[in-house]
Amino acid sequence: MDNKEVKILRLQNGEDIICNYLKLENGDIEVSEPMSFMLKQHNLLLNHWLPISIISVNKAVLKESDILCEIFVDDEFKEYFENSAKEIADLFDAKKRLEVVSIEDINNETMQDLLNEFETFKELGLPIQ
Repeated sequence: MDNKEVKILRLQNGEDIICNYLKLENGDIEVSEPMSFMLKQHNLLLNHWLPISIISVNKAVLKESDILCEIFVDDEFKEYFENSAKEIADLFDAKKRLEVVSIEDINNETMQDLLNEFETFKELGLPIQ
């Protein structure tokens, strides 16, 4: 695996995101599973930073000049982020599987798997197309 770190980035526009951070050879920064966050009544809320329902890969490349500062994350926030990022990655995998299933391939077990994945999408408030 590559040398990604979980970091908080404060962007030049004042926005803060938490992400898997990887500095590329050309100096640009690859952010994967980026999420914005906020504290609301002692609860930490993570939101998708990229429009997850219309992208094929949950990552972006930023110019180093777009970043005001990098902040290291404590272990508890890092674990919370990593668990959330894993859930989103699982949804991406489910979305890809749904795109390649043809009606001839569907049996009872596959149908139940699809229904379970739709339920997960609904629970997370993600659009189903």
